Amino acid sequence: NIARFEIQKEVEVKHAGHMRELLDEAFQEWAKEAHGPYSRKRIRANYARRYGLMKDKLSAERDGEEVDNDEVSLALSQESADVIACQVPYHKKRIYFAAWANQVMFRYQQLMRRADRHYLAHHFPKYFAAWKLFLDLMQNESAVAYTYDRERFDSAHNERVIANFTQHHIQRKYLQAWFVLTTRNKAVHRKCAQIRKNRLAAVLGAWRERAKLQVSVKRVCLNEWRDVGVRLRETPFRAWYVFTRTARQRREAQLVLLAAFQRRQKRLLITRVFRQWSHKAIYGKTGGLHSRAELMKALETQKDMLLAMEATSIQQRDSIKELEFALGAEKERTSGLQVELSEREEDLIKAKFARQQVEEEVVRLQALFDSISLIHPGTAKRVLMQENGVDGKRFSDRGVGEVARRAAQRAKLSREPITAEIPTNEEGAAVGTCLRCAAKLGRGDIKPLSARQLRQSEEDELEFGLGPAALK
Repeated sequence: NIARFEIQKEVEVKHAGHMRELLDEAFQEWAKEAHGPYSRKRIRANYARRYGLMKDKLSAERDGEEVDNDEVSLALSQESADVIACQVPYHKKRIYFAAWANQVMFRYQQLMRRADRHYLAHHFPKYFAAWKLFLDLMQNESAVAYTYDRERFDSAHNERVIANFTQHHIQRKYLQAWFVLTTRNKAVHRKCAQIRKNRLAAVLGAWRERAKLQVSVKRVCLNEWRDVGVRLRETPFRAWYVFTRTARQRREAQLVLLAAFQRRQKRLLITRVFRQWSHKAIYGKTGGLHSRAELMKALETQKDMLLAMEATSIQQRDSIKELEFALGAEKERTSGLQVELSEREEDLIKAKFARQQVEEEVVRLQALFDSISLIHPGTAKRVLMQENGVDGKRFSDRGVGEVARRAAQRAKLSREPITAEIPTNEEGAAVGTCLRCAAKLGRGDIKPLSARQLRQSEEDELEFGLGPAALK
């Protein structure tokens, strides 16, 4: 019983130690979660640090200008998106590798599960039966006392040496693997640091170039703005100042020149007056005042002027001859035009007389025709019937009859010579009708009147104031 109690006590002690180790491990894990890199406090601190760095960065980019919180949050989101985008290739590779490993290890995993099921199906019942037998024996203390006798086993080797050797051997393997892993991690860290360094150098170089560009652009803009201010404010006043200064200098120079010229003229006048006065006072005359050189120079000048006047007179004489020749030709052309004008005037007078004769003839024929139509209507009817002659043309009425009658009435009332009006197109047609009738009468197409009829028509003409006698 004492031995059993000791064994139970030792088991309890080991159980308590094991539970203590589990509790320590659990508390360590909890401490890692509570105070480790993934704790809420550490995450909140990291976010605050990232927020401050991003705010300082944006403020530095804007030359110390205050940055809004929304802009900082947007920049942090963009940075997080960039980090996620950088990690996307790694996760894709990991996912593809896991899918490939699952595909390759699928058959092996099936066999492992099959082996586990076979092991449980064949060996677990044996273990359970032995465990059941052990429980039955333990419940019966007398059976246990007689069945299991304690035996002492002597160890052939030192257990502590074996444990140390095993621990050393296992730790050596772990340390070797850990050394390889840490070496690779250090190499990876060194490469990442070099890449970050290269990227940072490139970013700083680009930032430096951009800063230089921005500074140069700002300097150019500042210079342009300064030039604009100068052009808008200083240039007009400067131009006005230059203009006024130039005008003042020019005016001063002109005044100086004019004053010098006036002094010279005054001095020359005074000198000339005193010279003449002195010469006249000494010699009594001013004829020999000029020198021989001045007289020769004046003579040469007069000779040149005479030659120029002679050349001008010769040119004018030639011009006069040309003008006289042109004048003779113009006189001849004028005389020819006058002769032509006189001929045209004679032709015009003849045309006027001819027109007057034609008008008188038209009036006489119309009066004759009216007299015939009054005295001998049958003859007038035959004349009108002759319109449809061989050629089939009809005489159109042009109104000359009315013109003739008005002319006769005016001559009868005023007892003045009859001036016939200029016929229009319709009156010209009546004139044509009369002329055609006269032509037909001359050809014999119309029968001539008898002597009695002619005397009767002459009496009618005298009675009505028509005919040549009445016109006279």
